[in-house]
Amino acid sequence: MAPAYRADGSDVAASLGANYTAIEEAKADTGSLHILLSMGGKAGVPEYETGALLDSHVAGLFRSMRFGLAEAHGAANLIEFNWDFEQGVFGWDAAGKLVTEPGKLAGATAGLLDKLCDIEAGASLAEAEAFVERYRRVTPELKAAVARLDSIPTDIKARFAI
Repeated sequence: MAPAYRADGSDVAASLGANYTAIEEAKADTGSLHILLSMGGKAGVPEYETGALLDSHVAGLFRSMRFGLAEAHGAANLIEFNWDFEQGVFGWDAAGKLVTEPGKLAGATAGLLDKLCDIEAGASLAEAEAFVERYRRVTPELKAAVARLDSIPTDIKARFAI
């Protein structure tokens, strides 16, 4: 849960307009990942190998993006994906498959969390819009990668016998 008001007393959600939900969802996801990366093995937080965390992170991003990029979680995950891509955490090989660099995950995650907190704390509406526009883009490579997942269910469909 984020603070509802900025230091100047203005409402965070109103200040960021339609960008607020995607930014807040990206911040929540990124904050959780940052805690696992920075606090793993301390204060009761389980420790996970960075590569395993990155694999789980990527799977979660693709799962949410498949629900729709206009939806808040999909948009947030697209922002996270593009930030990580820009930071070198992800890349595409010659065959169009995603490759990862686990050693860059902690720095990229901390940087994105700082940026998202800065936006919520004081960015103008125009600054928030520019950030979301920059990181919410769908590249042809990403579109093709998501399309390759079409035959895989996004969730389990429960069936109950009556």
